[in-house]
Amino acid sequence: MTITANTRADTTGLAVDTTRQTAAKHWEFVDVLNVVACLAVILLHVSLNAFSPEPSHAWGKAVAFQAIGIFAVPVYFMISGMNLLGYRHRYSTKTFFKKRLWRVGRALILASLVCYLLFGLFPSAFGTQAVADSFGPADFIRRFLTDDINGFYWFLYSIIYLYMITPLLSLATDDKRLMRYLIVVNFAIAWGVPLVERLGVAEQYFTSSLHWPLYMSQDMLYFLLGYYLVHHVEWRFPVWVWLLIAASAAVVMFVTALWTNGYFGNAGVSGEYHNYAINGSPVRVVESAAVFMVFRELEPRLRALPERARSLTRTLSGAVLGVYLFHLLTLNWLAVNVHGAAGAALSRFPLLRLVVVYLVTVACVIAGKWAIASIQLVVNGRRDGNAH
Repeated sequence: MTITANTRADTTGLAVDTTRQTAAKHWEFVDVLNVVACLAVILLHVSLNAFSPEPSHAWGKAVAFQAIGIFAVPVYFMISGMNLLGYRHRYSTKTFFKKRLWRVGRALILASLVCYLLFGLFPSAFGTQAVADSFGPADFIRRFLTDDINGFYWFLYSIIYLYMITPLLSLATDDKRLMRYLIVVNFAIAWGVPLVERLGVAEQYFTSSLHWPLYMSQDMLYFLLGYYLVHHVEWRFPVWVWLLIAASAAVVMFVTALWTNGYFGNAGVSGEYHNYAINGSPVRVVESAAVFMVFRELEPRLRALPERARSLTRTLSGAVLGVYLFHLLTLNWLAVNVHGAAGAALSRFPLLRLVVVYLVTVACVIAGKWAIASIQLVVNGRRDGNAH
């Protein structure tokens, strides 16, 4: 894939043209935000002990990490919406599907196949004996269709759905009031209704009247917000204001999660983790939008950075898809194969595990991309030679 001066790889590995109708513009903040969100994804996955409540400092810290990093995937949806909803200004719907849907679908299929083969052929290295026990073509198809190969790939299944409705949503992009209408209704149905149900109103009162399939997608809200915040929002707040909003939202989710799981109660923590306070709360939308705007407001400062720093950021941003697809392999391998003092340190210190997982995975991804590019150069060179 060739990336020109006015394009950049988004979180699905696609070349994203960030122009609209006017001159080409590359958003530096998207590169930085891609990398930050990638680290946040790993933070979520090194703190999965949050889902096993216990009255301990380690569990409380894991819940805090979940509250801090929960903006990760929503931000990816926002970046994709920001870049793709205006596609009609650049090419046809047919071209959109050829450029986007095929590439993300191919990435999903190939990554799923790689993970399945490694999990099935080397179960002792990754702790995946269950896959090895049912290994085979039919099992691969079943697991692929049910997102049971690598649970982290749910984002790709969701983004394919958003791509399928993008031609419809794109018709509203030039109408600010219509975009606002879609966002408000989507928020009310996808986030407001579950909140009311959580507060005690029976679901049966909404099943027929407000469970509208299109607007029930929480991911679609982020997709719409990304475009709206960049192309239609004219007001600006200082970076510190957005940081304060994001931090406050994280604190609210953290405290609420502790409370709903019995951390402050006399009966002790609950046996089953209740995730709504972080994963399903409307406060998550506030945190995600605030984090997005923090980096949006940093755009002028990021543009002023030396070219070497911006080049490094672009390289790391270009590796985000690979890190997202394959960091589970690194996580599992480290958990199964690293023992002794090193293994104890990785288990005890989630942030250390985050750094190690990211550095190992990003190094492998960059090396793999370099190897593939080198092979392509050799192959293309031979074809050119044969042509002459």
